[in-house]
Amino acid sequence: MPSSWLQEHGSLQLEPALVEIMNTPQFNRLHGLAQLGTSSYVFRDATHTRFAHSVGVAHLAEKMVTNFMRYQPYLNITKEDLLCVQIAGLCHDLGHGPYSHIWDNNFMKRMGIDWKHEQGSIDMLRFLLRDNNIDLRKYGLQERDLVFIEELIMGVGPEKREGGRDSKKGFLYDVVNNVRSGLDVDKLDYFKRDTNRTGVGAAPAIGRFFDLARVCWARDANHQPHRMICYPEKMASEIAILFRHRMSLHQTVYQHHGTKALELMLVDALCLAEPHFRVRGSVDAEHPDGRWRLSEAVSDMRAFTGLKDSVIDLIENAEAPALRPAQAIIQRWQRRDLYKCADLPAVQAEIVEVARRALSAAAEVARTGGACAPVREERGNAERAAADGEETEEDDDEEGEEGEGGEAAAALTEEDLILDILHIHCGQGDRNPMAALRFYRKWDHACEDRPDRPLGRVVEKEAYINHLPRQLSIRQLRVFVRDGAKAEAAKAACEDWAEAHRLRCPEPEEKRDEDE
Repeated sequence: MPSSWLQEHGSLQLEPALVEIMNTPQFNRLHGLAQLGTSSYVFRDATHTRFAHSVGVAHLAEKMVTNFMRYQPYLNITKEDLLCVQIAGLCHDLGHGPYSHIWDNNFMKRMGIDWKHEQGSIDMLRFLLRDNNIDLRKYGLQERDLVFIEELIMGVGPEKREGGRDSKKGFLYDVVNNVRSGLDVDKLDYFKRDTNRTGVGAAPAIGRFFDLARVCWARDANHQPHRMICYPEKMASEIAILFRHRMSLHQTVYQHHGTKALELMLVDALCLAEPHFRVRGSVDAEHPDGRWRLSEAVSDMRAFTGLKDSVIDLIENAEAPALRPAQAIIQRWQRRDLYKCADLPAVQAEIVEVARRALSAAAEVARTGGACAPVREERGNAERAAADGEETEEDDDEEGEEGEGGEAAAALTEEDLILDILHIHCGQGDRNPMAALRFYRKWDHACEDRPDRPLGRVVEKEAYINHLPRQLSIRQLRVFVRDGAKAEAAKAACEDWAEAHRLRCPEPEEKRDEDE
């Protein structure tokens, strides 16, 4: 059996079916996708890719299901079930675009297109199998198994399953993409991997999640009995710490203000390049030359295969004059001339919803700022003028409208500002993530497998409450300023706007989430 080696998991033995999928252009594309997107430009050693993560998830999926097969043979898990879960783990991120979540969470939304990378992974897997003549039947899989793999990737609840597996094996749906609780092998891999590479905190010890997980009958939130993946009660504190660590990673790494500034610059560059840049793809009636726009590439997997993080380099080095505005932003990025961030105080949920509905909030901030106090001209103004196709001249002797000291008055506009609504939580929004998990007591897993005797239960809060953050959910408004010359004026305008709307809320009382 072919082997591979990963820093987080050591030497791995890979099934031939997985190796055949890995040895394709579509899967090797993941070498060109940074796992952390623009965070690798803030945490400079975090350069790991979606390729290593995907192989790691396949390995952990095998490890978990194999333990079920070893300790609970009455579950009747077949080798075909195991292979399906492995393939789903391997292929769950095939649909990520350049810089990972930035593509679907930011760029595609800016283009007005509702698209998710999970659907892209399913589309890419189908194309991969077809384009490379891979027949899964030689590995014992049938069409029903391919449906199961796609459902595992998408993450579907019991009500949306279309026959991949029946309810007796419903617990397998929680291995790769657990929509019930958010605790799955995908999260376990990237929590450990991202922590190791960024140096943020101590990497979680995940071995016990596989050694001690068992499948037990338990009642879900609707009090319906299901076979569910359960953990021993003694692990309640460890799991709570893991959820807290997730929140910490979002605060420190994924939502870092430098990471977000780079994201916003990247999206601006992609949007400016969108009308003028093409990638090579399939030939059809609408694309007789086989050239597709960036946002169209999600509809053609041949074109999407060519989209990697390197698309920024292709845009930067293109000779088309129409791409100069996008190139100007990329050059600012390379010089670390980032959009500036003006943090606003933590606010209540209802205020964030008001801001979410008020799409003109940025314009209101700009109006609050009015004519800015004189600010010193910075490099960003000249570059922005160049990006707009205007000629700029540097003349230290000419005063024009400048005052003493070479300062110029500048007015904030809506286009200068980007409103970012930040929501950081433990994985279940405002809800307690522990409430979605089920735990068994010592020796319970050795009892008879009977749906009339559900062994999985919600653990008492006293077992973990000291290990969860006091606030399970944090909301914050951040305003980013495109023009560096207006950064100080924008911060002052944001302060005035927050004061006018009474956003400076008092610190909330320390309280725990009361979800059951």
